[in-house]
Amino acid sequence: MPFRACDPVSEDDVHAFDFDPPAWRALRLRHKSTPFLKLPCCNSDVLLKTSNLGTQFFSHKPDFHCSTAPETAEHRNIKSLAVEVARRYGWTAKTEVSGVSPSGKAWRADVLAEKGQKSRIAIEIQWSKQSHEETHNRQTIYKESGIRCLWLFRQNDVPISRDIPASHVIGNLKDGFFSYNLPLRDFLAAVFERRFKYGIPLYHPAKVIIYTRNTTCWYRKCGAPTVLISKIKFDLGFKAYDFRIRDFNNYYGLTKLIRETEAVKKHPKIGQIKRRNSLGLKPYLSNGCVRCDRIFGHHYAFGNEVEEESLELCSLQVELTPDWQRLIEENWFAELDKHWRIMPANPISGRGS
Repeated sequence: MPFRACDPVSEDDVHAFDFDPPAWRALRLRHKSTPFLKLPCCNSDVLLKTSNLGTQFFSHKPDFHCSTAPETAEHRNIKSLAVEVARRYGWTAKTEVSGVSPSGKAWRADVLAEKGQKSRIAIEIQWSKQSHEETHNRQTIYKESGIRCLWLFRQNDVPISRDIPASHVIGNLKDGFFSYNLPLRDFLAAVFERRFKYGIPLYHPAKVIIYTRNTTCWYRKCGAPTVLISKIKFDLGFKAYDFRIRDFNNYYGLTKLIRETEAVKKHPKIGQIKRRNSLGLKPYLSNGCVRCDRIFGHHYAFGNEVEEESLELCSLQVELTPDWQRLIEENWFAELDKHWRIMPANPISGRGS
């Protein structure tokens, strides 16, 4: 069920979804009187039809055989949606666009969107099973042609690499389609706003939130009221990571950032954040009593009970520097550069270490 036909004389493309019902009926009568449209897939004569659901489309004449595989209703729906969203964000978009790479290999995009002289994005709606090898081969042809291709897969095993932007689409015509926990319309909006990114770029804006809890010194001859830094949250806006003081052992610059934050430095009950000796362990970064400076080990300042007692002290604007990136990867086993993700439309702003 193609959405695009062409006028061989004017070389204009005609998209079925660009016409309201009265204009579509007028076009159908005009074409019936004097046929002038052709299907670009095979240059054959065309019929103008409307489905039972009200979808306007072009069709081959009965008994005509075309090598192009037939499309499902889901395929057609997503193809139309992709064009609509692309155009809304300033791209020119067409369906069923064909071309040939410099090496002579043919390609045919479900949707081709262009902006300016250099930006070209193909959308491939892959509703049938396709091997990773075939996806890679087809992606290589697009790359040779100067086109970045996004794959929308129905299958679960979606290839993940920097070279192949791809997503798994779920849902149906009745309830709608979704990808990355978003309605597909919103996901495509992020794509055409250039917010679908591989990894998290260095220096992406973030926020550091420092939490504290109240306690008293465990040393019975002291017992001074003391405030501990119980948690440090690194918040990217769409994903957050929690740390304890000990995690900053090998990060002098980040430790200095925490220590010299105004709310920490001037707090009358927060002890020094420094390396201290602990029985059986090498010296490590820790909280200390504000009066006697005795160590509060990480088990004092971190855990489920502590979490419930913790209160936010302050926050500061920072960026994802290499040190923050390494800290996240070391402590959370999170490979920040090996996943596709939707970046926020309005990222946390500000600069810092």
